[in-house]
Amino acid sequence: MQNHPITLTIDILMMFIFITSYTAVLALALGHFDPSLVLLTGLTLSLFLWFPLHPKIKHARTSLHLGANDVFFILSILSLALFFRSGPYLYIMGDQDQGVYVNMASEYARNGKPFLKDSVRKIITDKDILELYDSYNHKHSHDPRKAHLKNKYEGAHLPGIYIKNLSKSEYVFQFYPLHPLWMAIIGKIVGLKNCIHALTLFSLLSVVAFYLLALEMSDGDSKTAAFIAILLAVNPLHSFFSKWPVTEVVALTFTAFGFYYFLRFYNSWKHNCQNSLLFLLTMSAASFGCFFFTRISGFMYLPFFYAIMIVTLLLSSNTRLRLHIVAYVSVLFVLYIFSVAYGLHFSFPYSYDIYNISFRKVFGSHRPQLLAILAVSLTILPIVAYLISGKPKIRLLADNFIRKIRSLLPFVFLAILVIAFYKAYLLGFTDRYINDPWLGSRWALAASGWAGFTSTSVIVAIKYLSPITFLAFIVATFKLNKDWLGTAGLVFILGFWFYIAALQWTIPYQYYYARYLLSEIVPYTLLLTVVWTKTAQGRLAKTAKFIGSAVIVMYFAVFSSFQLQGKEADGAYTSLNQISGELTDSDLLLLDRRGFRRYAEIKTPLVYFFGHHVFDVASDEDVLKVASWATSHFPNVYLLSQKPCFIENITLLKCIPYRQAGFEHTRRIPRKFMKDKIVETLWLYKVDTLALASKVIARTGIIDISSPLVEIEGFYGDRLWTNGRGIIRGLDLPFEGSRTLEIVTRGYNPDIRNLHLLAVKTLVNGEEVPLLGSQGVRLYFFLPQHLSPIRSIEIISNTFIPKERNINNDTRKLGLDIVRLQIH
Repeated sequence: MQNHPITLTIDILMMFIFITSYTAVLALALGHFDPSLVLLTGLTLSLFLWFPLHPKIKHARTSLHLGANDVFFILSILSLALFFRSGPYLYIMGDQDQGVYVNMASEYARNGKPFLKDSVRKIITDKDILELYDSYNHKHSHDPRKAHLKNKYEGAHLPGIYIKNLSKSEYVFQFYPLHPLWMAIIGKIVGLKNCIHALTLFSLLSVVAFYLLALEMSDGDSKTAAFIAILLAVNPLHSFFSKWPVTEVVALTFTAFGFYYFLRFYNSWKHNCQNSLLFLLTMSAASFGCFFFTRISGFMYLPFFYAIMIVTLLLSSNTRLRLHIVAYVSVLFVLYIFSVAYGLHFSFPYSYDIYNISFRKVFGSHRPQLLAILAVSLTILPIVAYLISGKPKIRLLADNFIRKIRSLLPFVFLAILVIAFYKAYLLGFTDRYINDPWLGSRWALAASGWAGFTSTSVIVAIKYLSPITFLAFIVATFKLNKDWLGTAGLVFILGFWFYIAALQWTIPYQYYYARYLLSEIVPYTLLLTVVWTKTAQGRLAKTAKFIGSAVIVMYFAVFSSFQLQGKEADGAYTSLNQISGELTDSDLLLLDRRGFRRYAEIKTPLVYFFGHHVFDVASDEDVLKVASWATSHFPNVYLLSQKPCFIENITLLKCIPYRQAGFEHTRRIPRKFMKDKIVETLWLYKVDTLALASKVIARTGIIDISSPLVEIEGFYGDRLWTNGRGIIRGLDLPFEGSRTLEIVTRGYNPDIRNLHLLAVKTLVNGEEVPLLGSQGVRLYFFLPQHLSPIRSIEIISNTFIPKERNINNDTRKLGLDIVRLQIH
């Protein structure tokens, strides 16, 4: 039937989201991402395209036909979904994926570039300080196995942050960008602290997408559509990860709308409604393209669409339909290739590792050659299919073969379950995996009985589907394969059931690791099962369907209600914000790693969410050394520790309780919420850099003229050149025995090697000391014992004017260009 006002509204909303998404990715790739500008560009382009498109697509077919009561019912479902999703979790801590995404959002909003510059490291010129910084901040930066990846993958900086080019102090985030870009965009509207509401938006959109998708799959049955929407609205897995900032819900939204627009195309073609076919396919491809830029796992979808193309070429005699499908699948492949190219350039370490892990077992050491052969074969196969499909016998054979495949699909699923239960048995009740570093040592799942058995992905999937849904789906597999739409759905989802049964087959604890079930397994299995129940006939079947549906909804709602106890990670932002509130953007924070149990968890947001300069230290000597260096570059220096510090010249500012609430880590669906799941104490000190610098000078005998803490007179603003009479005051440098005072210059004075013309003399505590001589650009003076302690040093010399010497246009009278003084 004709397009409905609601679907028209959804169409323009999704067009806006797609256009804004691609604009954001492009802007980031160009290094000019600005949330406000991207939002304005997306809105402008959407309106620019919508007005000419609207007259053409307003007659596009849709299965939606709603009255006022239906609209109210849909809004009620969305309100129910929002009830379980209000108050998303502001997880800013590092060390896990969700925190990395939030820190990516903040960094992108602040700097708008795909690569990160280490603001501390890039200003370090002192070799010892640089070695100290690198020793605490970089892992595997000299790994010989990655020598061929120089300037692309040079090690790890923090969890989720890789070293791209160490010589340029350049890092790169781990993940694909679209999810954090949307958090940055929403954060611009409602404040960065509320950026997780982007996930709330996509969560509600995913419920809408499944409602629309079910309509297209059930010939417009609004009850079927409403039921799947209710199931998603109250499902505990969907509810939790609608608040926990990882990509699963965002990815699900894009794939669901991708399938929705593709099914609208399919149904429009089936009902001979030719309006806006190109528009529907374009929207579908655009949605899957956004998915490709959200998660790296897009390659798992391509075989499904490739199979659709081959089947269409073999069995359809309609040339126009063939062209549409071939063009559509080709665009999907092109968009995926673009996402791969993006990943290999702007997220190379992550892409390199994922593709190696994913394809190494399949292609071995001959990956490039075999991938090239595969690419050629995949290009040739559609051509062959097209050429032979014109022969009736070939088409008949292909049709019979595909029908046999369809009849085997339920048994394929049963075989997958046998594999899954057998592996679960091996894990829980044998010592097969006892020596596995993860299953045996890290998680203690091997030979743990039912604890290990129930920690496998298929068993956990059954929990989040509900046992009733799982049993119904087994029955549904024997019915769904009777038509092409159901067959396509089965082929798609069975691939993922095999994946969780054989590859991603364990879930050490929930909720965190259960998220891998959310993008496909749970929602699409629910969808197919619900669509099948539409066929229930007879009073007994309908009664069983009603009772079963009520039980499933209550089962989901009960577990989702446990999430209302509190917010995951609650308290962490408040604690870290107290630290951030004491610092300015130009200050330096020293992070004492001694006994710091949550180092990466706390350091990551301090640097990338709040935007502060952080330098790791691990000893009192480090504090003295780094603080002395920092006086030349930062106005204030602070120290953060997880225990009291007893270093002189530091003042305690705050003793901050670091609290973090959270749900239990368990092998069942979590029920217990702990308000004080993590409680630590953070000690924030301010360093008296002036006193500390004096101590360092006394200890090392080195006076750094560039340091703002050294009191000088008679120097120009660059703290380098004297005006012929430079004085250093405020010193307290005791020394024993006779010593030598070394004055190190840069050597830019043309008379530095001619002591007669230079006429330099030095006064210590007002008394002239003898010149011993010079060596290159260094001058040496004798320090007698009675001048200890040194209070002031005055350096007098002849001056020159660079312009008069034809050196440059500088008209100042310059004496000596002093870098530092040192007592030997």
